[in-house]
Amino acid sequence: MTEYSHPVNTCLDIGHIYMDVLAVRCSHLEAIKLEGRVWRDRSDGDTEVIAERSVEFGPFDDAGTIGAAVLRMIADLTPILQTAKAL
Repeated sequence: MTEYSHPVNTCLDIGHIYMDVLAVRCSHLEAIKLEGRVWRDRSDGDTEVIAERSVEFGPFDDAGTIGAAVLRMIADLTPILQTAKAL
């Protein structure tokens, strides 16, 4: 797993911004779920989700299709991460 983070300093919140993309194979559902999010932690210990994406694949989808979806999700979330870092 690759995790990107960047420190954030706003009026009262000091924390980090994160982006993670995770693929999970659910054998009991015969599905592969792909989830991505951009989120931040705050000085009070709470977290805030800035953006979320989710895609589900069936058992007959090939690895190339899933890999391409991972790359699209990263490309989709990266500008959101960059914008959040600039705030």
